[in-house]
Amino acid sequence: MTTLHSTSGTGSTHASRDGARDAFLLLRTVFTVAPILFGLDKFAQVMTDWDKYLAPWIDDLVPGSAHTAMLIVGGIEVVAGVLVAVAPRW
Repeated sequence: MTTLHSTSGTGSTHASRDGARDAFLLLRTVFTVAPILFGLDKFAQVMTDWDKYLAPWIDDLVPGSAHTAMLIVGGIEVVAGVLVAVAPRW
């Protein structure tokens, strides 16, 4: 994110970058968008059939089917993405 600032009276400009702020915004955006999209895809199954990515031994541990487990995981991912969007430092 580059911003141009005008110096008072001279009319010249210089580029000011705040790398830490840029990195924070990039990470916040990625850690907001990615979990929400992947979580919603657990419900829609557009990218892949998520049920086949659940290890058989985990499927034996969780009550219900692999599909139910992946829906729960998807819900948790959406909540995590929203949490990062609302309170990134928490």
